[in-house]
Amino acid sequence: MSCPACDQNRLQGKRFCEQCGAQLIFDAPPSQPEISRWADAYGTPGGTVILPPDEADAPVEPELPVIVDAPVEPEPPVIVDAPVEPEQPAQPEYVQWSGAYSAPAASAPYTPPAPQEQPAPQAYGQWQGGPAASAPYTPPVQPNPPAQPNPSAQPVYGQWQSGAYGAQPAAPYAPPAPDRADWGGGYPNPAAANPLAPPASPKKKKPVGAIIAIGVLLAALIGFGVLLATGVIRFGAHRGGYDITNEVLTDNDICRVTLQNVREKDDDLSFEIKLENTSNRSYYIGAVITAVNEYALRDYRLGGVSETLAAGESTVKTISLSKDILDDFDMEYADEVTINAYAAEDDESDEYPVDDYVKVYPTGLSERSFKRPDRVRMDGEDQVYDGDDVRVWIGDTEIDSDHDYAMTVYCENDGARVLVDLDDFEINGKSYDDYYVVAVGDKEASYQTIWLFEDMLEDIGLDPEDVESISFTLEVWDWDTLDTLESEYCVYYP
Repeated sequence: MSCPACDQNRLQGKRFCEQCGAQLIFDAPPSQPEISRWADAYGTPGGTVILPPDEADAPVEPELPVIVDAPVEPEPPVIVDAPVEPEQPAQPEYVQWSGAYSAPAASAPYTPPAPQEQPAPQAYGQWQGGPAASAPYTPPVQPNPPAQPNPSAQPVYGQWQSGAYGAQPAAPYAPPAPDRADWGGGYPNPAAANPLAPPASPKKKKPVGAIIAIGVLLAALIGFGVLLATGVIRFGAHRGGYDITNEVLTDNDICRVTLQNVREKDDDLSFEIKLENTSNRSYYIGAVITAVNEYALRDYRLGGVSETLAAGESTVKTISLSKDILDDFDMEYADEVTINAYAAEDDESDEYPVDDYVKVYPTGLSERSFKRPDRVRMDGEDQVYDGDDVRVWIGDTEIDSDHDYAMTVYCENDGARVLVDLDDFEINGKSYDDYYVVAVGDKEASYQTIWLFEDMLEDIGLDPEDVESISFTLEVWDWDTLDTLESEYCVYYP
């Protein structure tokens, strides 16, 4: 359209000219094409638009088909390997319209098809009737998957149900109520097991019975070891009598000394000893009991035998050990007896070419099974010396039948054989000229009785009843060299 006054063009739809302001007057054409569209600018379907004459003659470009009121479905979550949920009604699909410039036909209400088995699922998004089909898509019924190994386990959220890309997804996953005792959250436990995983091996029960049995066995072994260590149980202990026979004590080119047997006679134990001279000259040969059950008991109740024998000569003698000595020290049996077998050139010689200390076990025990019995405590005892290996006590003081002052010296030795010398006595501070030497064997103990004689006490103006203090010098000597190992000044108060 142009202005009749100034010929300004492009004034379609204007009432006044934009150039000169003249009023535009035009006659309406006898007819205008009416174009039906499915919706106006406000979405009202079936609106009518009257076009100007210039535009009515222009060709109208066909428009693309428009999909109206199609609900936009949210993409459902994908579930893989989850248990099959009850089938949900299929949702309506998009509806496409064909044809130009016509209003869409209203879609009929969706009626879900009856469930039926399909030979194979169709891929999501394909047309069943081919590319030209316009009928709404009806999703096929998904066949039931095979049963899973563990259907009771919780599925893992977000896994595929069918395991193949593009397969029809199951209905949106609704997680079961969590076990709040184990998890407590509002979503599935992420630590839940995969239901398609191989079933877990059952938990192995702890062998409680075996553990208890092993504990009982260990306790029994420990208890047995304690009983064995304390001497309550001793292997080889048979107390029916003394059955030792022909036990060789020493055998060399000078002499042979043999313990032939041990017998019980009345109140004594009889040790039958055979002495033999194996040399080509005479020797003074003997044997003496020095300890019983690891206690050295040097007094009148212990005995020995000896004899000078010519070359090749032999003799059998008997040592009698009084059972009273066992009773005095609470010993029932002489389980271990230490015998000193010796030989010298004559009976006055201080040289002993043979000087052997041998332990024998007349009741059948062994060195391993034997245990020294507990010592008997003395009346009024007092420990007067405590050295590295040697300890000394004094007690059991009395005035004997000879009116002499008697006392018992008890020594314990944890080391090699030693001699314990008591010298430089003072009685009530007055010098008393006498000394005593106590022999203590290797890891043995010794009971030794010593005396303060009445006549020697009278020489310093004392009676046995007047003794109030006894002081002396105690020395420990090496058994072989007689070197002093320890020395200490000791005092005993009866």
